[in-house]
Amino acid sequence: MATGTQQKENTLLHLFAGGCGGTVGAIFTCPLEVIKTRLQSSRLALRTVYYPQVHLGTISGAGVVRQTSVTPGLLQVLKSILEKEGPKSLFRGLGPNLVGVAPSRAVYFACYSKAKEQFNGVFVPNSNIVHIFSAGSAAFVTNSLMNPIWMVKTRMQLERKMKPTHTVVNCWFCNQDTVVPYGNRNCWDCPHCEQYNGFQENGDYNKPIPAQYLEHLNHVVSGSPGPRAPAPPQWVSSQVLLCRRCSHHQTTKVKQLAAFSPRDEGRYDEEIEVYRHHLEQMYKLCRPCQAAVEHYIKHQNRQLRALLLSHQFKRREADQTYMQSFCTSAVKAPAQVIVLRALAFLACAFLLTTALYGTSNPFAPGAPLPPTLPPGSNGSAPADNGTAAGAEGWRQLLGLLPEHVAEKLREAWAFGQSHQMGVVALGLLTCLLAMLLAGRLRLRRIDAFSTGLWALLLGLHLAEQYLQAASPSWLDTLKFSTTSLCCLVGFTAAVATRKATGPRRFRPRRSEKQQ
Repeated sequence: MATGTQQKENTLLHLFAGGCGGTVGAIFTCPLEVIKTRLQSSRLALRTVYYPQVHLGTISGAGVVRQTSVTPGLLQVLKSILEKEGPKSLFRGLGPNLVGVAPSRAVYFACYSKAKEQFNGVFVPNSNIVHIFSAGSAAFVTNSLMNPIWMVKTRMQLERKMKPTHTVVNCWFCNQDTVVPYGNRNCWDCPHCEQYNGFQENGDYNKPIPAQYLEHLNHVVSGSPGPRAPAPPQWVSSQVLLCRRCSHHQTTKVKQLAAFSPRDEGRYDEEIEVYRHHLEQMYKLCRPCQAAVEHYIKHQNRQLRALLLSHQFKRREADQTYMQSFCTSAVKAPAQVIVLRALAFLACAFLLTTALYGTSNPFAPGAPLPPTLPPGSNGSAPADNGTAAGAEGWRQLLGLLPEHVAEKLREAWAFGQSHQMGVVALGLLTCLLAMLLAGRLRLRRIDAFSTGLWALLLGLHLAEQYLQAASPSWLDTLKFSTTSLCCLVGFTAAVATRKATGPRRFRPRRSEKQQ
């Protein structure tokens, strides 16, 4: 008993020690793993570097320049990763590697112990051949189970995230986008409004701008009027709108706000708001100026509302055009999806035909037509002239087929009749695979309904196989009804594959106030 307990403790100790050692080793050797994977990659192997090399000729010491190909080595790859991707790229795939270290050691140790017990009963106990076969079996099982994790690790190590050379920035003043070098993303001049964009965390400029306080550094901008009529100005000067006294008060208020210094820098916003309210009360507008300002604000609101409304209409038309083009291009199903849906319908049609014929083979010589009633019904339909003529026509059609083709059809029918469970599983698998290949945008309700019917049909077949001889009569009727409905739905799904659905209803974007 003590020996077994000690063996379990040693096993846990070895497992813990192996996991810790593997984790530490994976962390320290991760850069070498990344470089090794990059060197083993075919993309890197094909990308050789050519260096010019001078060879002395035989004619009066003339030199001939040739190109020699050199495959990048360890130091070149390391330098390229550090320069183009950064030091963090040397630890790509570390997460999957750490996740897979402990489980791989546990699986390997468990498989090695079990395999050693089995091979000790076949070969000489604890011999070299036992250790070789045990280690090989454990390595095979471990690599097979942990292969998805190692594949993710390899993909992550091969991924190259290059530093961008250029980036798109937005001007803080005119709200226009501009492409600038990546290093100048926080220090650039806007080509539209010629304003400098480069700010610190507190909102100030990140460098002194002499043009802000030196008048001779600012150039005068002038332009000739265009051929079209000038648009009405969206704002006017305070000297035109206000009287001399109110205009002087506004200038004084702006100067006092600019010269404001708070008592506590942490409460700057609160103090300047109180100070601004105090100045508003001190330098109030006169009644004519107040009325003029209110009238101008209403006029400006009407202009801005018209511009905003026209902008929303243009954006809605652009969105509708995009949605229509997107729907017409995204609705068409791929060819493999169409083939899978047709295959699912054929499988269901085969099951329905099998249920109609029962145990008989329609391709056998002298085979009758299927009964008109489903299996499990108590009625009997009398044979008429139409049924006899149909049977005779079916026999003549079979007589036109070559003998080897008819034999293959009989064998295929017998195989499918004896493996109906496999046919149902094949139909369910094809439906699921068609839904996965179609994608979310092409997913339809009829596909989901067809998959549910296939799952129900598989459950009925499993119940029939479990009950065997004690299966009730209603189970056959339910199975036949489900098969018929599944065949109908499968035919509809296969035929309506290329039917384009209508464009989705446009939903306008919500404004900031509605959000």
